[in-house]
Amino acid sequence: MRRILFRALTLDEGKPVYGLPSYKNEQLYIGNIPCNEDSLSEYTGVKDSKGQEIFENDKVFINIRNDKENTHFRTRMTVVYKNSAFRLQGGTSYYDNKVLSDVLTNSGDEQFSLTLSL
Repeated sequence: MRRILFRALTLDEGKPVYGLPSYKNEQLYIGNIPCNEDSLSEYTGVKDSKGQEIFENDKVFINIRNDKENTHFRTRMTVVYKNSAFRLQGGTSYYDNKVLSDVLTNSGDEQFSLTLSL
């Protein structure tokens, strides 16, 4: 079961805070900290190759290596929530609009890794 966690940027300094969101007087809060509603993102349940948690709207590099065919592919994509799943979006690759967890659990010859693009 994946951990339910959200991230948003504070109104005053634009720093990320983590927790469960709530609303008071139409203002978004995480804990007691007022946050920018447009920056609210949900944790995908997936970590990148360095152990960093990946959230909705994060930019990631996806690296695909196939030793059998001696190929390597790298592209930058955005994680979005669409059609009841976290998906990769952007670029013109085959992986555009693919479900994030499906890409990472592919049982074929390809090996995948994700790195957050900061």
